[in-house]
Amino acid sequence: KTTQKYVTRMGLAFTATDFALTEEVKIQQIPEKELIVGNKRFIFSDGVGCISPRVRDLIVKEKYGYQADYKPVAFQVRVGGCKGMVAVNPLLDGLTLQIRPSMKKFESNHKNIEPCGYSGPRELFMNRQVIAILRAQGVPDNNFISLQNRSLIEIADMLTSEHLAAHEMGSVLRDRVSNLQRSSIRITTEPFLRRQLVSLYKFKVRDALAKTRFKIDINKGRQMKGLMDETNTLNYGEVFVQYSELGDNSRKIILEQELFVTKNPCLHPGDLKRVHAVDVPGLRHLFDVVVFPAKGQRPIPNELSGSDLDGDEYFVCWEELLMPQKGCEAADYYIENIDPVSEVSDEPPPELSEADINDFVFNYITKGSKLGQISNAHAIWADRLDQGVLSKQCISLAGKHSDAVDFIKTGIAPTFDFSERSLIYPDWMMKPDKAAYSSKTAIGKMFHIVQGLEHSVLDLNIPEDDIAPDKLFFLDEKPTADELESATKLYTEYCTELANIMVAYGIADEGDIAAGCLNTIKRSLAKEHERNYDMREQCLSMYRSLQRKYRRAFFSNLGVSQDNWRQEEEKVLRQAAAWYYVTYNNPQPHQDLVLLSFPWCVANILIRIPELMNTTTPNSIRAELRTELKKWYSDKAKKGDMIKEKRKKYRLRLCVDTTA
Repeated sequence: KTTQKYVTRMGLAFTATDFALTEEVKIQQIPEKELIVGNKRFIFSDGVGCISPRVRDLIVKEKYGYQADYKPVAFQVRVGGCKGMVAVNPLLDGLTLQIRPSMKKFESNHKNIEPCGYSGPRELFMNRQVIAILRAQGVPDNNFISLQNRSLIEIADMLTSEHLAAHEMGSVLRDRVSNLQRSSIRITTEPFLRRQLVSLYKFKVRDALAKTRFKIDINKGRQMKGLMDETNTLNYGEVFVQYSELGDNSRKIILEQELFVTKNPCLHPGDLKRVHAVDVPGLRHLFDVVVFPAKGQRPIPNELSGSDLDGDEYFVCWEELLMPQKGCEAADYYIENIDPVSEVSDEPPPELSEADINDFVFNYITKGSKLGQISNAHAIWADRLDQGVLSKQCISLAGKHSDAVDFIKTGIAPTFDFSERSLIYPDWMMKPDKAAYSSKTAIGKMFHIVQGLEHSVLDLNIPEDDIAPDKLFFLDEKPTADELESATKLYTEYCTELANIMVAYGIADEGDIAAGCLNTIKRSLAKEHERNYDMREQCLSMYRSLQRKYRRAFFSNLGVSQDNWRQEEEKVLRQAAAWYYVTYNNPQPHQDLVLLSFPWCVANILIRIPELMNTTTPNSIRAELRTELKKWYSDKAKKGDMIKEKRKKYRLRLCVDTTA
């Protein structure tokens, strides 16, 4: 009906989705849960629908395969002209999808379900906006500092604790973490893995400095997608929260206590609300989501930065040290003349020309896109003024920030006067070209603590004299001359290509690029990165492409298929061991760079060496066992009893040889 709505609807067609579920699903339209208060219409179910368990299982199968250990209970989807969240409803049969009018944005005959987001166990990080509001609601500064120090100690512990190292490196090593642990390979001591670990540690400390944030204990807070109580059991001020333990998705914990919830960005002091978590038997099938009531004078999500349930993620925390001591009245986020329910009619679309669309986009860029300026001004005044976010300046800026967010719906841009800007900045904003002052707020105190730590962290490096190969990757016999020649040739070429990438981007440590943590980078490129593209993803993509290239070369030189290499496992393992050997026994091709990632191009094969070659096994038995295992792999008709007998025989032999 309006240019701005027409443009936003066009944008929905460009949403990136993982896949399309093509099975024929019965689509039903269900009514909204709504409340009329005066001339305001509040929609408790704004943007959320339901799916049957069978549809959920199909989505999980398509996304994760048959052996999924974790099955999400809610999905952010696109279905033709509809968008929003859908949650599992165990009362629905067959292949059923239920949508509400607020989910329908335009008519479409396209009926495939396309997921673009999932519920799941997500870590929670404290940030500046939440800190500012919690201070206004009575949380002492020392509580934030105490939790930050606890988080910094935990980050440092990952350098020595194998368990913490495996957890923190999970995003870097992905599914290889469990294989490493099974192979007795220590992330904290293997030279290349430790280089990545140190790079990740530096990155986390610098991230804490730049954003003044810290991780909340995983059992004290989560980032969760929001849903509505379809049972109509929860009362206003109540929520249902059940979370799964990390590392043990089968164990679920239902909260029955006070907690607080908000949604970023949150600038108004009332954007954070204290609620009570209760147990509702009819909702126990839902986990790793926060379920809001369908009752009250106003939807709770609407009180939290004017959000809804079409995929928004919420900050859910029950850490005792952070519980607000006093509440603040929520802002009025109701938009006049904008119906929250999309009424898709049979009327033809408005006559909009290309010029109309161009004008709207131009106005959005020049007038509407002031979010960053308003947000920065709000942060500065919240730090400078004694009343913080409760000050008149901050309340006014919070309202303008909301108007700027809604510009895409209303077409009305907020004003932002020069008088609302600050010419002096708190030091934690790190503006070297601006006048700055030393902040005395909780954010400033936290910044100064991390700032003092950063100088020692940046000097943390692994001396070249301490870089010794892990003997777990060495076989009994030294690689042959042919194996060494092939490995050395590829090693030199690999190092040259990797060094070119690192020099081009000013990356000093191989661990940085391997872990995806750019702790050092050319200043000129850093400025270009801020304007145009994500430098981290570009470098990581180039590194992975290089690794894939030399992985292909590994198999090509051996004349072995990547898919069937286990048929010639001994030959493949010997060459992988040769790659590891030349990395540590050949002079580094580039004197200024220590490059150790070469053998990890074939990481899955490298890990197999310590798995199969137990270093405590006598050589004679190991050779015989290897021969027996080779026969076993080639004979598909053998059954489990035979391998049990072999294990028993070699266990007895080991006892005899060890005694001798």
